[in-house]
Amino acid sequence: MKPYWLLLVFLLNACKDDNKKENSTMAETISVELRFNETFKGFLARSPLQFEQDCLKEADFCSYEFGRSMNEPNLPSIFIEQSGQRLTLKNVVAITTSSNMQASSEIDNFQLTVRGLPDDSSHEENKAFIYAIIETIKSNGWSRLISPTSPRVSGSQAEKIHSADTVHGVYISSHPWFDPDYTLDMERWMKWGSFYSWDFYNNGLYMTLNAWRQKSQTEPQNKGTYLITLELQTDAKYWKKSFETEEQQRDWISLIPELKNKYITIRSRDEKTLRAAGIAIDEDYQDPPIKALEKQ
Repeated sequence: MKPYWLLLVFLLNACKDDNKKENSTMAETISVELRFNETFKGFLARSPLQFEQDCLKEADFCSYEFGRSMNEPNLPSIFIEQSGQRLTLKNVVAITTSSNMQASSEIDNFQLTVRGLPDDSSHEENKAFIYAIIETIKSNGWSRLISPTSPRVSGSQAEKIHSADTVHGVYISSHPWFDPDYTLDMERWMKWGSFYSWDFYNNGLYMTLNAWRQKSQTEPQNKGTYLITLELQTDAKYWKKSFETEEQQRDWISLIPELKNKYITIRSRDEKTLRAAGIAIDEDYQDPPIKALEKQ
């Protein structure tokens, strides 16, 4: 993880200072709306930020990237309009979107990096900062997403679970410690490891909030530096990634029913094991509908 961390930090701090489209000091905060299923051409034309294009013709793949230094005093904000509510995220350091251009000319993903607290802030301060982002996400219409293969265990069961790995022999990919409605205590926060992840959905969009923790060299148990990113994608892109070959991904809609039945079998088996061990299952949770299937 350390080499990856260092690479990310290097890339973010090495962003170009000679951007000609907007002043590097950004005296007035720029706000950018992120829209899904918009053409790349349309997004780039209306964006007040300048994105750099990087294409691999052999793979028919293009990415579009905006980046700034973590140290800039006035970073842009982004907002997403979904289900009649607006989610705004401030101090955005980097924005990336990408596509196989032969497959689609419309945007189905964004990756964001937001500025966190200064290096070597306390773990308590960083935890509070991240949970403030979670509250912002929740208050704007986003709900917890549980992996379709994972048992439906909510944060209400977190106190019964003392392992960051398996629970009574069952691997829970959507761990109840990371239910957005549950707040980890510091003991579990430090016990988990260096990578944290919360998943959300909202009317056909999926979001993952990630945080990477790098401990302080001088006070590793008390302080650290956290890199905070968000991944956003349409439900179509999320489900397509369940299939390995290009042919399967093209035909993903017809393959989904069989795949979902497979996932239901796995979930039912694991939930039965957990019930027997005294872990309550969140029967109220239902997997979000897949928008593309509703059109069939």
